[in-house]
Amino acid sequence: MIKIGKNKIILERDMSDTTEVAINDLPMYLGEPLEIEEGVTFKRIFDICIMNRHIFNIVFHSFTRGHNIDLFIEDYLKEIEESEFVSEIEYYEVYRVFEHHIYDDKTEDNEYYYGIHGVGKPDENGNTISYGLSFTPLCKMKNKPIKTNNELDITIDTGLSFDSKDFKFEDKYKTLHKAQIPMTLFNFIGAMLFEITFYGAPDDRDKVGDDLTETARQIDAGEVELLKMEKDENGKIYFESEDGTKDYLNKNDDA
Repeated sequence: MIKIGKNKIILERDMSDTTEVAINDLPMYLGEPLEIEEGVTFKRIFDICIMNRHIFNIVFHSFTRGHNIDLFIEDYLKEIEESEFVSEIEYYEVYRVFEHHIYDDKTEDNEYYYGIHGVGKPDENGNTISYGLSFTPLCKMKNKPIKTNNELDITIDTGLSFDSKDFKFEDKYKTLHKAQIPMTLFNFIGAMLFEITFYGAPDDRDKVGDDLTETARQIDAGEVELLKMEKDENGKIYFESEDGTKDYLNKNDDA
């Protein structure tokens, strides 16, 4: 097991066999289960990525869609005011999910993936809000703690159709089991790099974000017309075309 602390990295084979690992030697242990010390920040992890970027750029090429870590260093090193750090987020968490899907045409597939999100403060019922990070500049992320969630949710699709008259999202998916399985250093780094490079380099990311913000402004101002989804008397979902005809969401449905 690799244990990443605030000041050192330890390789532990058992309680009596521990060795300190230099940051530049860490790529040799990407297959090891990972444990992160409480309070370790995103900055600590991304510093490790920067110092190993020449290897990580190759190993994680498919995760980053070919966008080298080098492209993100300037964005990461920008100086910002403490007030600019994302205050709603308590910490970042790398997690994973196994999902089984059933589609309206009765085809099925399975999806197993790793992800990273921001976790907000719990409300009075103990529920937390998750925050996507794809549009967050790295300079605003570096002071927040980062953690692993070793709980694997195994979720199945109940087969309930989205077109069902009585459809409720909470009835669509059911979590069968929560397994405790340590994730590896490889999957942890891969999930993080996948998320921060999702929209490309920082300039590309900011352009997409600005475009979405402008679209939201136009919608709020009533400058663009949105398609409205409706349900007919049988509970089938459709869009109403300009000529008044019904364009059904599932083309196989009988109007």
